[in-house]
Amino acid sequence: MVFTKEDGIVIKVFRQSKCYSARKLLEEFPDKDLSCSALDRLLRQIDTTGSADRKSGSSREVYGLHKRHANVCANGDHFQHKL
Repeated sequence: MVFTKEDGIVIKVFRQSKCYSARKLLEEFPDKDLSCSALDRLLRQIDTTGSADRKSGSSREVYGLHKRHANVCANGDHFQHKL
């Protein structure tokens, strides 16, 4: 499940100020499409790091690097393809 930056901030505030659990957050925001397991994971991250932000080497960033590398290889611009 992907949380928006605003969702992460709101969840962090509710967790730190009111000690809300994942189930309480599901009750509080019924219109959001949230899953209990994703909320549990995010709350665990907030408890350990104090932040709802992604790590710097997260999968999206790594995927972007691989995608750029694949585009360079497809164009034949990679140095190994020029040998």
